[in-house]
Amino acid sequence: MREKFQGGCEVNLTLLRQVQTEGAAKQSLEVPALWRSSALRMTAVILLIVAFPALWGGDNSQAQKFLRPGALPPGWQIPLLTMGDRMLKPGKERLVVAGTVTRNGSATTQFQATHELPNSIRYQEQGGPAAGTVVFDGNQFGKSAGSAQKLDSDLVETLAFDSPVWFLYAPAKGLPVRKLGSRFRTDGQKGSAYSGSVHDVYLLLVPVQQPGKVKQQPKFFHVNSDTQLIERVSYQDADSPGTKVEIVLGNWATVSNNKVPQLIRRLENGVEVLRFNITSAVFGPSLADGAFQKP
Repeated sequence: MREKFQGGCEVNLTLLRQVQTEGAAKQSLEVPALWRSSALRMTAVILLIVAFPALWGGDNSQAQKFLRPGALPPGWQIPLLTMGDRMLKPGKERLVVAGTVTRNGSATTQFQATHELPNSIRYQEQGGPAAGTVVFDGNQFGKSAGSAQKLDSDLVETLAFDSPVWFLYAPAKGLPVRKLGSRFRTDGQKGSAYSGSVHDVYLLLVPVQQPGKVKQQPKFFHVNSDTQLIERVSYQDADSPGTKVEIVLGNWATVSNNKVPQLIRRLENGVEVLRFNITSAVFGPSLADGAFQKP
């Protein structure tokens, strides 16, 4: 069966399997099976390229920073309020986090990342193969040494486009979105006792800015049905169909009345390639200090 996103993007919903568990309204979503399916890689048919040209590489630097809960679809209102007031009013547009980063095959080192609404990133890493500074102003990349590589665009995709902030902005940006259902379990089982977390699952078609191009990427966002926090983002890389990506967010803390994940993991084909352990987080207002200009 094929149905359409808000906005017209077609998706094959027969790939989604929902079953009732005994005595509870919990459903089962076999995400690994979805990833393995070659059909899924073809289901996000792009029908909005003409209708919404601003989504396909336009300048997002002046995009709306603040949201009104009442203007969002019901599935977005509670997650927005759960995250805090950062996206509701001025004063906390900039978030600076610091801690340690571990890359697959490399030693753990220190990092600092600055995220400013709506979608700007400044990332600094000490030592290792990725030492230096990478910036993304919401539209273009910059790097302290050389040009941005896939290692850098994957990092920015993880911190910006796979973030709760991006999910919450999606309806206001007019992105194609679809709620696939509520209270999914992810163990692929039915009928047996289940005590794990359950999720509301959303499918978004995300225009991911990369050096010199825009990647059209379908992504599954998993919102914990009970806490309303975004705990996982999963997708099959549109540029590398053999790569199954999973972003895991955890160890949530409250900082200045806003939720911040203290752990961010990026897995590719089940192997952890990035792990951020965040030990400090500070919110502040937007600043015109050139932090996101090319070093």
